[in-house]
Amino acid sequence: MTDVVVSGGGGEFFWNEFRPLLRDAQLKGHLAKPSRKANALGQYIYGEAQLANLSNKLAVSKS
Repeated sequence: MTDVVVSGGGGEFFWNEFRPLLRDAQLKGHLAKPSRKANALGQYIYGEAQLANLSNKLAVSKS
């Protein structure tokens, strides 16, 4: 896991306290509001991870 999507009123309220904890854990934090943006961002991050995985598999198979 490399990314965390935080949404909702609680996420926004605690964002300033939560963000340094994510950085310390070497995670990329994203504050998304409203929740439909969180859903879209989550889908984008998932797609990005799938492409990176496919790219790694292709690189391994070529060597």
